[in-house]
Amino acid sequence: MTTDRVGSFDLLRLIAAFAVLWSHQFALMKLPEPSILGTTPSAIGLYIFFAISGYLNTNSLLRGQSSWRFLIRRARRIFPALIGLAIFCVLLGAILTTADGLVFWAKVPDFIFRNSTILFGIRYTLPGVFEANPYPGPMNGSLWTLPAEIKLYIYLALIAVVVRYRAAVLAGVLIVALFGFFIWFNVTTANPTEAHFNKFALLFIAGAALAILERRYGTVRAFVGLAMLSAVSGLTTAVAGWLPMMSLVFIAIGKCQTPRQIRPTIDLSYGVYLYAFPVQQVMAMSDLSFWPSLGAAVVTTTTLAWLSARFIEQPALGAAQVRQPPALGPSRSEIMAKGGDVLSRDMVPTRQPPPGW
Repeated sequence: MTTDRVGSFDLLRLIAAFAVLWSHQFALMKLPEPSILGTTPSAIGLYIFFAISGYLNTNSLLRGQSSWRFLIRRARRIFPALIGLAIFCVLLGAILTTADGLVFWAKVPDFIFRNSTILFGIRYTLPGVFEANPYPGPMNGSLWTLPAEIKLYIYLALIAVVVRYRAAVLAGVLIVALFGFFIWFNVTTANPTEAHFNKFALLFIAGAALAILERRYGTVRAFVGLAMLSAVSGLTTAVAGWLPMMSLVFIAIGKCQTPRQIRPTIDLSYGVYLYAFPVQQVMAMSDLSFWPSLGAAVVTTTTLAWLSARFIEQPALGAAQVRQPPALGPSRSEIMAKGGDVLSRDMVPTRQPPPGW
C-alpha cells in the first residue's frame, strides 16, 4: 500500500481524514464545530472521500473488467482494518470500563462481529466505556459512513455486470441515477439534510461518471459536460444540488501533481479515519484543553494509522496481488468498429490511478 499513484489523491484523502479528526475534536469536547462553506470540516472531508472513491474505483473496475475481483479487492481494503479496530476498541474498553466484567465481556462478541462485518449493523458502545465523557458512549463513531461506501461499491459492480462493461451504457445509467437523485431532493417530504446516503451517492456517481466519460471523450470535454450538468442541478436542486460540482472540483485537485516531498509514502487516510474517534474520546477524558488534546490525538492517531497500514492493510492488499494471465480481449479495431463502447485493457492509458479507498 505504498503510494505511487498519479496526482495528489492520497494527499487529498489524508487531508480529508484530518479534517474529520479536527471537526470531531470540537464535537467530542462539546464545542461548536467551525463552519466552512456553510458546512462542517468533517462533512467536507466525507465529501472528498466519496468523490475520489467514485472516480478511482470506477477506473479500477473498468481496468480490471471483473466485478468479482473488484469487490474482493475492496473487501481486502476495508475489512481487515475494521477487524483490527474492533479488537483495539475491545482492549481499550477492557482497560477503561467501569462496568462489571461479566456485563462488559458479554457484549464483546456482538461488538466484534458487527463492527468487523459492518453490513449487519454497527455497535458503537461497550458497557461502562466513555459514559462520563462530554460526548458520552460511542467508541467508533466514524464507522457510520462505511455501509454507504460498501453499498455504492456493490451497486457499481452489479450495474457494470448488467451492462457488460459497455462504457456508453454505464455512463448513461449513472447520469440517469444522478437525475433520479435530483428529482428525489426536489419532491421529498423528508428532511433532505439528513439524507446522507443520497448525498454521498451524488458525489460518488459524479466521480464515477467522470471516470468513464474522460476515457471516451477526454478529460476536458468530460469535465465541461459534467460541470454544465452540475451547474443546472445546483441552480434547480436545494440542499444537494452543488454536490456533483464539488465532486468535480475535488477530483480536479486530486489530479494535480504535487512535489514528491509532500506526497504520503504510505496511505494513512483509512487508519486515521478509523482510529481518530476512539483516540479522541480517550483525550476527552483528560483535563487537557482543546489544542493540547488535539495535538496528542493527532500524534497518537497517526501512529496507530501507520501500524494499521504497515501490519494489517499492506499485508491484506499484498495477498490480493495475484498474477492474472493477460486478457485476450477484442482488438482496438474491433472495439472501434463497435463504437468504442467496451473499455478493454488495451484502451486504458498506461498512467491511470490505481484503486482508491
